[in-house]
Amino acid sequence: MMESVDHLKHKSRFEVVEGFLRSWADQDVERSLAFVAPNVRYSDNIGDSTESYKGVWQGKNDLQRVMLMVAKHWTNLAMEPQHFRLRTEDSTLVQCRIEFVLLHKRSGEFMFGNNRFVARVEDGLISEIQVFHDAPMFRAFLRLIGSQRHDQQNANEQLVDSSACS
Repeated sequence: MMESVDHLKHKSRFEVVEGFLRSWADQDVERSLAFVAPNVRYSDNIGDSTESYKGVWQGKNDLQRVMLMVAKHWTNLAMEPQHFRLRTEDSTLVQCRIEFVLLHKRSGEFMFGNNRFVARVEDGLISEIQVFHDAPMFRAFLRLIGSQRHDQQNANEQLVDSSACS
């Protein structure tokens, strides 16, 4: 069940971010989107060296497409947000570290890791999300599963599709 926007305005910034992450851990895209503003901005650092990947999306529809692409290729087996704190330079920013275990659906391989998650919460909704992955590890994982299938192009496509994992 989706929470109303009015109800979210009364939650703390931490509760809004925790609600989003809890919903995303279950890969419930619709419930996750209830925690974000219509003009939400999402960015990550995975596509820095991939020409076909822009790494930044604007709006709820774009974020929904990213989340659906991630869910198509990955299963969240564990996702544990830790060390929530407000950023000292801007109290609208909530930061945490996320430890995760992902199952790559096509290859059956597991990926373990962590990332940094920063969200701007304004008027009870997340207006900006920044995710900082261990990009070299992620790219190496995709090369490994690509080489196992002798299909580097497919691994590159999954890099683009899987940018928002965890």
